[in-house]
Amino acid sequence: MTNEQWNTTLYKQMFAEQEQFRDWLLAQPPQEILNHAYEYVMREDILLSLEYNDLTDAQAAALLSSSSPLADVYAEFDKLESSHMEEIWSCIESRADALQAGLLERAKTLIDEFCAYEYASQADFSDLSRVNIAYTTVGDEDIPLQVHVDLEGYKIERELDGRPLDARQYGLLHELIENELEGLDFQELVAVSDAEIQAALASAKKEAAFAELPVYRQNAAYASEHGELEQCRVSHQANIACKEAIEQSIDQNYDGRRLAKGTADKVMQKFGTERVMYVLANTIQQKGWDGRFHPYNKDWARTVDIPPNPDSFGFERNCEFVVDSHAGLTDLFVSQARREVERQPRTSVREQLKQAQEKAEKKPPVQAAPKKKEPER
Repeated sequence: MTNEQWNTTLYKQMFAEQEQFRDWLLAQPPQEILNHAYEYVMREDILLSLEYNDLTDAQAAALLSSSSPLADVYAEFDKLESSHMEEIWSCIESRADALQAGLLERAKTLIDEFCAYEYASQADFSDLSRVNIAYTTVGDEDIPLQVHVDLEGYKIERELDGRPLDARQYGLLHELIENELEGLDFQELVAVSDAEIQAALASAKKEAAFAELPVYRQNAAYASEHGELEQCRVSHQANIACKEAIEQSIDQNYDGRRLAKGTADKVMQKFGTERVMYVLANTIQQKGWDGRFHPYNKDWARTVDIPPNPDSFGFERNCEFVVDSHAGLTDLFVSQARREVERQPRTSVREQLKQAQEKAEKKPPVQAAPKKKEPER
């Protein structure tokens, strides 16, 4: 026989074998058909390969010597290790990334269309975590109100006088698009009641007081002996408020992959660096058993002197300002806070005294922010 005849004979035999397998398969219950679906498809591919390629005479004759050459080839194929699953996973990731990129472009387009309509200008997407979309001033004091979209954290946030007012959080980008971006309205974005304004101002005043309040580093027993119970009580309340702010900040700024840049810095601006670091050190000291805190951070926490502070029942008051967020996320916050402290310039004692004197002698007048509609850049 010629080589063509050898290959044709082999193909016909394997084709007949596949037809027999197909007839048997169609007679099986649905579940059994599903169990053999992969085998059927692979056998079809083997036949297709044989149709477009030729074996040598010896190779064709060797396969023809088998009573079931197609089953033999499939069994050999089934033993091979291939990158089939890796290719499938790569395809899944590629398609998911493409759809995500498409959603991001859709979100940008909607924001750009809104800005073009409201301000005759384009949005600034240089920082996807903060795309400003609205700005105005509210209340009798003309307090600045800024609204921005976080396209990485999937939320819309509003700030009153530079401080967080509220946020509308979504789990996925398409939810943010459907619930917010497809219906952006300037008046709705900047709508704020007098009660909200007053609450925000009161909160800001309280935060300012906390930021300037020194950390009381002794326990209640010492404070009682030295007539400093009020300082101790107020500082303790500030510690609790600080730990709650840290928990809220972690919850709002962790997107499932990372803690947003500047998360720790925002809390330190509210409560002061000293108090934030004191609360974090206390947290690690009280949870020293938790292996999710990095040894580097544990070593640092041990250097902070925090005396035991039991009440009359033996309960440790220091436990009241332990951050209760996930330990791994708290550890990320600690690391970020420590890096922020290391970046802060050190000020000499003389300079600190000079700054305090200048601050007391010169208090600049408060200037009202001009009303404007276009978001700040």
